[in-house]
Amino acid sequence: ADFDDGLVGLSFEDQPQPGYSSFVTAGISKHRLPQVDGDPLHIELVFACRSKQVESANPFSILANMADMVLERHSVPPESTVIGPVGRFADEYPMEALWLTPPTRFQRLVENDFTYFKEAFVPIWCVPITPLEAKYIRSHGAESFERRIEAVGADMLDLQRPELVDHA
Repeated sequence: ADFDDGLVGLSFEDQPQPGYSSFVTAGISKHRLPQVDGDPLHIELVFACRSKQVESANPFSILANMADMVLERHSVPPESTVIGPVGRFADEYPMEALWLTPPTRFQRLVENDFTYFKEAFVPIWCVPITPLEAKYIRSHGAESFERRIEAVGADMLDLQRPELVDHA
């Protein structure tokens, strides 16, 4: 998929595992972006979901919007940034926000030989979350939310997964 500013979106079937699809921006990494703490980085954005949810979720649109935001701000989003809620990604899914985090669940995807990329880059996973989960992360922190994910073994790539919190 072609985005604005010379960016494209790449898709990978059966990544990070069979039955799932991953999507990656290509072109943000041409920019060396400053971060709040640390050296500037080359980044790309990753979104993934169950393959059967791809058509209605429109991952390329989500990534294009996020890429526009990153390039407009010309900086690396701080780890565990929450974007939104901004409205449902699709009527059938409760997800309305994104949590930006390192893609620890994407080792196979990250290890691929990306011949398209000229620079090494840091992938940032755009994890779909509900409005209440967004509020929870903002008030209790990402580590607390990650413990909830691990406690229930949540499939964070399933856009129809049950909400992980009952209060913010």
